[in-house]
Amino acid sequence: MNNARDPQRYREEAARFREMAAAATDSAELRDSYLGLALQYERLASFLEKAAASAQKPEAGLALR
Repeated sequence: MNNARDPQRYREEAARFREMAAAATDSAELRDSYLGLALQYERLASFLEKAAASAQKPEAGLALR
């Protein structure tokens, strides 16, 4: 799989941003920004997983031909 389309890559980045958020004890704004980025990376990973799953399913109309 192309590295840019690997959901695991984005899940790892999300985890990294969650760690950064936990370490950002001096700034609630910075913490929230990191958590927002983590959420976006998780959403991207989920999107890529769903796209890959749907690409593997044969089209119902094409299977009958």
